[in-house]
Amino acid sequence: MQRGNRQVLLMILVMLVIIVFGGVRCAYFNAFYNARKNFREAEKENRQVIQEQSGRPQTQKYNSAIESAARLLQNYPDSKWADDALLLMGKAYYRIQQYNRAQRKFEELFANHPDSPLIPEGKYWWSLTIKEMGKIQDGIDQLRSLLGSDIPSDLDSKVRFSLADMLFEEESYDKARVEYGKIVEKSKDHRDRASAQYRVAECFALEEKDTLAAPAFIQVLEFKPKRKLEFEAQFQYGIVLKELQRFDEVKEIFETLLDKDIYFSYFPKVELELADLLYKTGEKEEARTKYGRLAELHPRTEISARAYYELGLIALKDDRDMDMAREHFSKVRGEFAQSEYVPDAQAEIAALDSYREVSEAREQVAAQIVSLEEALRSLRETTEKSDSLQAVTGVSESDSFRLKEQIDGLYLELDAQDYRLAEYYLFDLGDLDSTITYLTFLVRTGVADSIRAKSLVTMAALYRDSLNNQAVGDSFYQVLITEYQGTDFENFARRKLELPQKPTRQDSLAIEFSRADSLLWDQGDTLGAIQAFQQLALGDTTSVLTAKSQYNVGWIYENLLANKDSAEVAYRKLVDRFSSMELAMYVKRRIEATVEEPSVMDSLTADSTRTDSVKVPVEIELPEAKGDEGVQVEEELETKRRIIKR
Repeated sequence: MQRGNRQVLLMILVMLVIIVFGGVRCAYFNAFYNARKNFREAEKENRQVIQEQSGRPQTQKYNSAIESAARLLQNYPDSKWADDALLLMGKAYYRIQQYNRAQRKFEELFANHPDSPLIPEGKYWWSLTIKEMGKIQDGIDQLRSLLGSDIPSDLDSKVRFSLADMLFEEESYDKARVEYGKIVEKSKDHRDRASAQYRVAECFALEEKDTLAAPAFIQVLEFKPKRKLEFEAQFQYGIVLKELQRFDEVKEIFETLLDKDIYFSYFPKVELELADLLYKTGEKEEARTKYGRLAELHPRTEISARAYYELGLIALKDDRDMDMAREHFSKVRGEFAQSEYVPDAQAEIAALDSYREVSEAREQVAAQIVSLEEALRSLRETTEKSDSLQAVTGVSESDSFRLKEQIDGLYLELDAQDYRLAEYYLFDLGDLDSTITYLTFLVRTGVADSIRAKSLVTMAALYRDSLNNQAVGDSFYQVLITEYQGTDFENFARRKLELPQKPTRQDSLAIEFSRADSLLWDQGDTLGAIQAFQQLALGDTTSVLTAKSQYNVGWIYENLLANKDSAEVAYRKLVDRFSSMELAMYVKRRIEATVEEPSVMDSLTADSTRTDSVKVPVEIELPEAKGDEGVQVEEELETKRRIIKR
């Protein structure tokens, strides 16, 4: 009997042990099950955000997954699912864009579970995380390292896609294209192959290899893509052919797309491209009508935003109706604030406003010149009539000289305004004829050195690159070599003509200027700085740094020593010695604007000499010394040349 009781007690004890430990195991399994369930539901809920990689995700279920996984790690840190929980938490933090926390969880996985089979997947997600934190090269390096190791085939495809996408985002299109190509070759998933092939075609297009991009887009159809990608491949094929000016084929492709009802939701997008095709083939009124109709039929959408933008370009470039152009551009943001055309439309509005401002300022300067020249003629005629006039009126030769100086300064200002207008016609309108008309006046002698040099560089580039007339273009470079000796402009022209470089006088001057600057700001030696700048100001009158040195003398006296008289003396020396520079022109007008007592010259010219109608900077910012001004102008031309092509 006693033996039987002992057996019963033993069985009860075994059952209790099984219940206790089985319950514990069941508890932490349930915790991980709930975490994984919430994560999967969150992924399903945010599928569109994940695929498009844009927008803000719904975070509730991701947070629930994080809480469940955190409870498991807190209560059962040695659980067999601890590594799964860390990986899941890192992925969830990544999805809700808390990248610092995601990074920590992945690194906890690496440190606490170095032998876990989940390490490769963790490294993959770690790469995505640090890329989002701005360390894209570290992400690329980690993905390359993973591809060189033994990883599961499904992870291999994800890693290769992410690597290619990062390279694509970095605009390394040739390298990205190679990685996408490997997916096309190796993947067994036809959808992955279709997506990768589409990216291959995109890379060709972005590299401006349109003849290779066209067949690459068509090849996407061989992999049976989903409907959206199937449409995009054919649509982009038409876009590329349009770049190749195969307009008949383009029309056929787009009209074929419009015949297929399965693409009904994409019809407005195709209609926009047909409108653009009409414009490119010279049917501009038909294009205008089509854009107008699209804007009416699809209000408050990307379609209407693009339509109004294109209508603005037509009004600007074809009609030269700047008011109408501005009206159309202004509608773009109102139609669809998120439109990709909003930044371009706003830039066009800013350019139009700048053009109007410059034009009005130019008209004011021109009117002042006419008025002052009339006053100068009157002054001279009056002086010739009576030798005793000076005794009666106080008119002297110095008044006549000052008036002539003011007129010369206004002509320099007029040149500056004309150069800005030339830039507008070139970069914003792509109007080469008007640009050359303005620049032809600006390359003549007598124009401010900096403006003339930039105009010569621009003319040389236009004739060589846009007008294919190298002989004329080279002649402008020869002027730079002959008349700007010892400057960066000369060396820039020499490089263009493949001639030996010469040392520039700016090199030693820049060192001395830096030393004088250091005396003032680093050592606090104000008087020493004045002496150093005064010595530099005695040098070459064609150098910007020499002019800046003279300006700095005046600035120190005015702002640091509060000595207005000495400041005015220094500024007047700047005006006298560097009269052809833009800086001297602005300083001169600043001095004139502070004259309190009107002279006889002022009374003769009445309101024509007023300077309040011309904008004078409150603080004159001196031009910085450029390492190579010719290169700067050339780079501006290169970055904006696509606008000209359009």
